[in-house]
Amino acid sequence: MRRPLPAAVITTVVLTAVLLVGSGCAAERPRGEASGTAAPSASGSDVPGAPGASGMPPAGSTDAPGGATGGPGAPANPPPVLPPAGGNAKEVCAAALKTNTDMGTAFITEMVTMMQATSDGDNAAATAAQGRAQKSLADWTGALRGHAAEASDATLKSTLGDLATQVSTMKPEANSIDEIKLESLNERIGQLCGT
Repeated sequence: MRRPLPAAVITTVVLTAVLLVGSGCAAERPRGEASGTAAPSASGSDVPGAPGASGMPPAGSTDAPGGATGGPGAPANPPPVLPPAGGNAKEVCAAALKTNTDMGTAFITEMVTMMQATSDGDNAAATAAQGRAQKSLADWTGALRGHAAEASDATLKSTLGDLATQVSTMKPEANSIDEIKLESLNERIGQLCGT
């Protein structure tokens, strides 16, 4: 009998998927919805500071009134807004955003397959999916490093390198993914790529 995945696991995977591949779709969103817009929490609340699936408020917000809008609970030093990258940024950004979408999706697909197989007690299928997920992370890291090497803009080069390093630390385990750092890096890439 096939057992459904627990809701908390599904929520974690979905939120992670949004963070991992969200920057790849940023160019399709209206300007006001560019990357950095917080996803709704697991409870469905869009209230700034409402806890997400991890129980933590979304990045850039606080539990205090005024949260990310500059009120008393706002961070003392908000991250600077980056100007669009120059040089060959248009080509590099297009390739990097496609890489994030394609390889992030492949990784999440294998994670879901692995977790479902584990839930079903199918150890062989879970191990195979875990191996494919690990390979997708290695491929993703390599592709991002390649894009960083191609970038002529120093800030874009550095940011893509930082994202490659972050992806290289991930494992096919939901708790190995630093959603806050990924969101921050994807926001920086969105700013540099003008999405």
